[in-house]
Amino acid sequence: MTTIKDLAGIVGVSHSTVARALNDHPAITPAVKARVRAAAEAHGYIANAAARALRVQSGALVGFVVPDIEENDMAAMAKAIAECVNATGRQLVVACSGDAPERELAHVRALVGARAAALVLMPSENPLPETLALLGRLPTVQLVRRVAALAAEAFVFDDEAGIQEATAHLLALGHRRIGYVGGSETVSTGAARLAGYRRALREAGLAEDPALVSTVAPHGPAAAGAFRLLFEAARPSAIVLGGPRITLGAAEAVAELRLNVPGELSLVGFGDRAWMRWWGPGLSTVALPARELAQACGSHLVDLLRAVPRQGEAEGQAHAGALAPGLMLRGSTAPPLRGATAPPLRGATAPPPAGQAARKVPRPRPG
Repeated sequence: MTTIKDLAGIVGVSHSTVARALNDHPAITPAVKARVRAAAEAHGYIANAAARALRVQSGALVGFVVPDIEENDMAAMAKAIAECVNATGRQLVVACSGDAPERELAHVRALVGARAAALVLMPSENPLPETLALLGRLPTVQLVRRVAALAAEAFVFDDEAGIQEATAHLLALGHRRIGYVGGSETVSTGAARLAGYRRALREAGLAEDPALVSTVAPHGPAAAGAFRLLFEAARPSAIVLGGPRITLGAAEAVAELRLNVPGELSLVGFGDRAWMRWWGPGLSTVALPARELAQACGSHLVDLLRAVPRQGEAEGQAHAGALAPGLMLRGSTAPPLRGATAPPLRGATAPPPAGQAARKVPRPRPG
């Protein structure tokens, strides 16, 4: 790649003269600027944006650090946040931590070193102390997950409400042996979703059966194995799933076990992917307002970049925003074929008419 030093040799001027010419410095004559720019264009010179960012007080970059970008929701969120960031003349840089605290630290350190203007973070389970210290040096917003040790604004889904509504729907259909497969309680999202399942049972006057609950790493193979073990050991009449990848793993297990859904088992997934519409009878699922949440996060981030205070919020006070998911009902839930049933519970979601789908509109809720 052509460098400023290369251009200096081509044009026959000093390194500093080339740099000033490219930055349109008034001390450089128009003729020299023209020669430098012509050489830069002819030899494919590209300015080093990271190096330039190191020379300015506020960087041209905004970081977005997430476990991975394979999830459709993460891609949609990145696009929405990028649109907000681009409006300020900055660029969004995406980095994947793989949920590894050491890798997370490396990305945060690099962004701080490049004088990034701000950072959006989907934190790992236990960020390292050095990571937390570095994050205190630039405006940071937490997205989807929340870590109490990080004193930064958080924009999350109301995961508890989403799973509670899904479980209540199954209770209203007459299910009493309802299983749950979700992520670890050590992560804020996993803890909130399991709390929603437990709340629905508690409000229905049912005791939790530990044999009907399984928490695993949010990956397809682990989820498929946990789903198979839970179904074969506890024989629930319905299962609620607590994550998009967990839902994918469960769908694979259903195919391997050749289960009749909803005849043998009613199923409610998490997230709303295109394949869920065409899977079997159509998969009922907890649909997330991903773009809406990212837009709210991006709007707040822009306010931080512009130093605009939020109305009614004291300086340094953490803000928490939450959006409630909506329950998308398709054909994967039905009353149990056998076992005791009960009248619909108060506030539970009834199934849609045959051939139709229903969706609750996500509602903004304070954190």
